[in-house]
Amino acid sequence: MDSIDKEIKEIYIQNSHFRNKKYFALYLGISISIDLIIFLISVITASFFMKMLFDVVSGISMTFFFLWFIHNIRKESE
Repeated sequence: MDSIDKEIKEIYIQNSHFRNKKYFALYLGISISIDLIIFLISVITASFFMKMLFDVVSGISMTFFFLWFIHNIRKESE
């Protein structure tokens, strides 16, 4: 029974990284869509507030991507 549990645990550990990449791809797609919508609204309305909002949302998205990338590099090196 212990060997079966160990095998299941190994399979789970090997496949756990796929879930993170799938969610990240979904997050990135949604983030890019939101950025595009805000950018188009700011261009159409020529609103300074919308341009600032676009910069903030883009910055948060890039920061999240950078942190996720560093986390995966550290995780793979262990």
